[in-house]
Amino acid sequence: MWTPIDETLKYALFLARHLSHSDCSTAVILILYGLGITPKNNGFTYLKRAIVLYYENPTRQLKGDIYAQISEEFDGAVSEESIEQNIRRAVADAWKHRNEEYWSLFLPEMRERKIRKPSNGDCIAKLAWFLELWKGCCKEVLYAK
Repeated sequence: MWTPIDETLKYALFLARHLSHSDCSTAVILILYGLGITPKNNGFTYLKRAIVLYYENPTRQLKGDIYAQISEEFDGAVSEESIEQNIRRAVADAWKHRNEEYWSLFLPEMRERKIRKPSNGDCIAKLAWFLELWKGCCKEVLYAK
């Protein structure tokens, strides 16, 4: 029986076959481009970094931890509030012009029912979750060789 997660796993396997297993940043960039979030969006760089940081340690909190680290990486030139707002704007803009089929790869529940625009935290967590699937698929692909 087909489930919404099947398409997600297929896409993770596709990326695993075509990307180096250590190329997490490129995987995130490809995902963000597919979602409609490109470098022209101010939040692109912040979102990309937040996803990787959350993936590396999912127990970290966005506010006061991940956003603070991103702010430090920019030498404090960008406030945590600005980082949060830019990510929110990038997600909202991409959601408004979304390709539902592609978005549903990362939000499989979309296939079952209509859902609201994900919050920053939901978006970051779901994309980090997808990176976990991708990394698992990378191991499977490497093992199969």
